[in-house]
Amino acid sequence: MKWRGCAGCWGRWELWGCRVEDCGLEYGEVGVKGLRCVWVHESLRAEALGRLRRESVVSGRVDHMLHYVSTRQAQLWMEVHRKHAPLFEDAAFGRIFQDCARELGGELVGRAVHVLGLGAGGGAKEAIVLGQLKAAGCELRYTPVDASMELAIGSAEAAFAGEPGLVEPERVQPVVADLRALQAVVDALDAEEPGTVRVYTAFGLAPNFEPEEFFGLIRAVLRPGDVLLLSANLAPVACGEEGEPEAVRVACERILPQYANAETGEWLRQVLVDWGCGEWAGPVEFGLGAVGGVPAVRARCRWERGGELVVEGVPLRVDAGGVVELFFSLRYTPGLLAAVLGRHGMELGRGFIAPNGEEGVWRVRVAR
Repeated sequence: MKWRGCAGCWGRWELWGCRVEDCGLEYGEVGVKGLRCVWVHESLRAEALGRLRRESVVSGRVDHMLHYVSTRQAQLWMEVHRKHAPLFEDAAFGRIFQDCARELGGELVGRAVHVLGLGAGGGAKEAIVLGQLKAAGCELRYTPVDASMELAIGSAEAAFAGEPGLVEPERVQPVVADLRALQAVVDALDAEEPGTVRVYTAFGLAPNFEPEEFFGLIRAVLRPGDVLLLSANLAPVACGEEGEPEAVRVACERILPQYANAETGEWLRQVLVDWGCGEWAGPVEFGLGAVGGVPAVRARCRWERGGELVVEGVPLRVDAGGVVELFFSLRYTPGLLAAVLGRHGMELGRGFIAPNGEEGVWRVRVAR
């Protein structure tokens, strides 16, 4: 994937890791040892991030994207992921992604496929998909998109690590952008060759967005013939108990230790540390609630003292005892997920659910 000309590099987009005169540099080409080309959208530039920080302090609710943007946050998130993500503790979680991707590969044998990994994180699940598509003889191109430069680059490198890699380095382009700029990301991509199938992966994203916002963003970019692979964290209720609120609450209580732990608390507090006000805030408190009508694990802390904070050069007043909403993670049921998708003209296709009922992955199609 090549950048089309230099004029746009310093407008809505910027290339990091290459000079202006090198805007034709492909990701796999290296002008200086270790130099890689990364697209950075204006939504992750300092001005936009500063605005989100100020709004977060004023509203008392941290924008979820702000937990991923710094290098230290990315490191802490990876530590949480390694220690508490079921994918690394239970092989059955990896199998549902393998089975879903293998089935897709069986349909796309030998085709040209462009995989766009939305919120790609460390890229472990995306690598499973790429591996199955490669085994099916697909000609692959990969665009990992993340709010964190560290995670976007890490996911890109995971795709061509090893000998041979899953995707040729020159066909991998990491993108750093707020997912709310997804349409701009898609518009900036080079046109695919005729016959290329575009496959979106949205793994681990649905839990951290309000449902209407997230599925509206996704639906807006899907074209006829595109494929969406969607995962969701689930409330592990017994068969037939989806519609029973008490059963859902009990199920969510069982998975609460995946969140209520020291590593997750440190990761979530880091955003306040980065803003220079970590010592003002108390410990992270975890509990259950709902967001947009979907059951959710919620995390918050309280200001232990009041006073004037200076955020991005703007003085902002906080009150002792005031609540800071740090984070939420939605826990769908399959029926609830289908209902939310239906409101956006999409429907669940073939799906695979982990044996313990805590996570599922589906093909999603646009409703006819």
